[in-house]
Amino acid sequence: MSNEPRTLAGAGETNARLHGRKGRGVAAYLLREIARPLAAPSARLVKRTLLPLLIRPAAGRKLASPSTVRVVGWLSSSTGLGNSARLCANALDEAGYTVFADNVSRFFFSDDNLSFNGRTDAPRPFAGISIYHLNPPMLATGILASGLRSYRSSFNVGFWAWELERLPSEWIAALRLVDALFVPSFFTKSAIEKHTTKPIIVVPHPVALRHAPRGEKARYGLADQTFVVSSVFSFSSAFERKNPLACVTAFKRAFGSSPTAQLILKTTQARNYPAQYRALIDCIANAPNIRILDAVWPDAEIIGLIASSDAYVSLHRSEGFGLTIAEAILAGTPAIATNWSGNIDFCHPESTALIDCAFTPVQAAHNGAFDIAGAVWADPNIDAAAIWLRRFRDDERLRLDMAKAARSHLSRYLGQHSYAAAIGRLAVDRLGVPRPPAA
Repeated sequence: MSNEPRTLAGAGETNARLHGRKGRGVAAYLLREIARPLAAPSARLVKRTLLPLLIRPAAGRKLASPSTVRVVGWLSSSTGLGNSARLCANALDEAGYTVFADNVSRFFFSDDNLSFNGRTDAPRPFAGISIYHLNPPMLATGILASGLRSYRSSFNVGFWAWELERLPSEWIAALRLVDALFVPSFFTKSAIEKHTTKPIIVVPHPVALRHAPRGEKARYGLADQTFVVSSVFSFSSAFERKNPLACVTAFKRAFGSSPTAQLILKTTQARNYPAQYRALIDCIANAPNIRILDAVWPDAEIIGLIASSDAYVSLHRSEGFGLTIAEAILAGTPAIATNWSGNIDFCHPESTALIDCAFTPVQAAHNGAFDIAGAVWADPNIDAAAIWLRRFRDDERLRLDMAKAARSHLSRYLGQHSYAAAIGRLAVDRLGVPRPPAA
């Protein structure tokens, strides 16, 4: 695996950008030429500590109507952050809102050219609700990249997903840049509400009820009778937090090198994290029934893999929500997941194989994100996970019954916590306007 540095856009694109590909003019071009270099890792100190201080606090302005929404995020990225932004845009569009999409993926070197919903011709300045699907380390850069004037004229909502019980100082400092927060779980809300009186509303990722095809094991060169286990993660989402080594170890304890069982690890960004990739390869240790598929796939193809699996495993140390777990449940695949953090909101113990855990100090400072004194996260019981893997392999009826119950439980939960309901609450409580009609 190589670790080739990424570069800025070539000089051949300069003229097109200068004249504004989307008609946004020289001012927007200058903002982007400032914002993009600030997204580089070498500018971390500036973008995370100094840059936010140069942006005035959110104004909390009242709006004429909350029915127009701008979603700012990594909309074309294959990361979980990108997927969450796309789900937001989709859900609001389906709920009858006018949705504008402001894709800032390329300013963070994370543009995978994935398609997304939403109009790209937002008026400048924008005067509706802006939802920034950007965690605090990215927020100031994202504000510049998507238009400072629009930020100043919007009611600004941050969508923040955090995975620990303690909040980093830069997250606390970034609270000044938003008027309200949407968070994907009560776990995240609990961590943030200790530091602000601004509204924090739980809005789980609106995972679509997809009808994914079954019986596609042959696509991966596997027989229908092979017991297939899948796990999906991006190396960029904190390898240590996703804890794939525990998944591999549990699978090996359950099945050894048996050809009747197969673990498929669907990953992205391995080339940018060679040390972590090597650790994963060493843990697999040439096991013939474990494979890594590292590539950018459309969302539908990832769901197709999960839906073709007999079990989905996430032995995470912490999750702000647990998007892939939710996708597995809605695809009809039974899940084995750590019994801690954001996924507990929707993982019912009678329909999800929840793995108990001990707690251990957080030792991995992923780009400094988890460098918090006294922070802990989960250490899931690998032996318990191996037992559940064998139970699922040996009892098809158990798998089907638990998958059906889990899907029903999650569908009800998602229906109770929608983006439309959250915006309605803000409209009544903070914006001083009538609640917008639901579609």
